[in-house]
Amino acid sequence: MITNKLLELSGKEVAKILLSYFGVRDYFRTKLITGKNRHNYDDSKDFWKDCLGPYYSYPGEKPLASRIIKDGDRIKLEGMDISEWFPLFPGAGYATELSYRSYKKGDVQNFLTKRVYSGWGSIRLSIHNEYKLVSATSVIYANFGIPLIVSSRAFDKIKKMINNEGVVNADVEGIYLSIPHKLKYIFGHVVGVPRMCIYVGSSLLIKDIKPGGNTLASAWTLYETEKMPQLISMCFDVSSEDSIKNTVQRILSEAHRLNATYFITDFDEIIPRVKGAKYPPSVIFSKNFNLQEAIHQAIGDECFCADSV
Repeated sequence: MITNKLLELSGKEVAKILLSYFGVRDYFRTKLITGKNRHNYDDSKDFWKDCLGPYYSYPGEKPLASRIIKDGDRIKLEGMDISEWFPLFPGAGYATELSYRSYKKGDVQNFLTKRVYSGWGSIRLSIHNEYKLVSATSVIYANFGIPLIVSSRAFDKIKKMINNEGVVNADVEGIYLSIPHKLKYIFGHVVGVPRMCIYVGSSLLIKDIKPGGNTLASAWTLYETEKMPQLISMCFDVSSEDSIKNTVQRILSEAHRLNATYFITDFDEIIPRVKGAKYPPSVIFSKNFNLQEAIHQAIGDECFCADSV
């Protein structure tokens, strides 16, 4: 029936539909744009080194004097694993000296909170404003992945395999751009990390798709104690629903052991994971988010305290 309807349309109308469906304009914009540099990466660490410049921090390596990747440059990522699990703080794992390793003996809460701020956290979001946030990485951890903003039509090309496998491996091309204003509230801010992303607007820019390798993401939550809010995170296998569920249970049990009174945030916007959490991950970075108000609302009649987990 769809074919019959297409036959009833004029050539211009069919062309317009196909241009929109495949994102052809974005394809040629990426392929033919002039005056900008091209960069190819098969190692996500190399991307972050060029992206961060003097803010790059990795054991045994010296940072560059300046950033190599500029606004508008074309980026090709080769053979990287792509998943829906997006870094909570993009670039933090390569822009900090992992200060969470230095903490007072026995101060577990301080260790766990600093660990999240150092990059050990992931979020999964639904499609926002026709965009899907995903990460691409050559290492096992999605937390240290490269932020991609993919148009909904381009994401459709890998959606089925991601739903089945949890992760896909592919070559991806896009343009290095500032984060769209409507999505900036989602990105956690890290000193030295530019608020940029790789925009992939066309399904034609995603190629050589196959099942991805073993990829770990980090479940996390912000919870309240008698003293102050704290963060906690633990890793799970993105291809295993059982792994996610078991990890969440471990997180909630550990938070309860650390005197959690209730939970404020969730890390999965598609399937709520943290029982009783008042806020999905996209809200926590919103300009309108007030932590004290969140705490006040969290202890309302519908609140589930840690004891009930």
